[in-house]
Amino acid sequence: MELFLERRFQLCVTGRRDIALVIDESASVMSHNYAKQLVFLQNVASKFSIGKQGTQFGAVAFNTNARLAFTLDQYLTKHSLLAAIGSVSYIPGGTSIGAGIEFARQHLFTAANGDRSDVDDYMIVITDGFSADTVTSGIAARNAGITLFAVAVDGYDINDLIAATGDVSKVFTAPNYDSLNTIVDLLANAFPCDYSSPTFDLE
Repeated sequence: MELFLERRFQLCVTGRRDIALVIDESASVMSHNYAKQLVFLQNVASKFSIGKQGTQFGAVAFNTNARLAFTLDQYLTKHSLLAAIGSVSYIPGGTSIGAGIEFARQHLFTAANGDRSDVDDYMIVITDGFSADTVTSGIAARNAGITLFAVAVDGYDINDLIAATGDVSKVFTAPNYDSLNTIVDLLANAFPCDYSSPTFDLE
């Protein structure tokens, strides 16, 4: 009972983690829905304690190819990070989920781009499409110790995302972009929870 009461009145925090956002910018998303994707990712990131002693986020955007939006150690306050997520530009093209995952593995999870060797690595892949390439890069990422979560919205191939994450419980679905906010807490709560004394992140 004492342990229960102790934890009940402690703050559940997300610990020190490095998380890559892998963002679909294919033409099928369209600009107005792309903006909704970014708001969703902002809402997810806002659930974490941000900084060197907390969680770091980096971002990759992908269409047919993938590109670096920002590194893991580039934005280390909540305010600057949320602004950076909201500013990721939209360059429409095809849908190569595998390329996005592989690019993030190779280019974000490096010491030069802020990856910390003593913390757990994660990816959140968000997409609305069928991948034009294979998602075997998800296996390579998992073999490198990266845990993958996928967010599938509107039209998607659930089998691609299960193959990428390796676990159906790590795939979160929404019927449309307006319903993405209903899974913010589900995704945030999928990360292991640490406990600490009550604090407030005012950044």
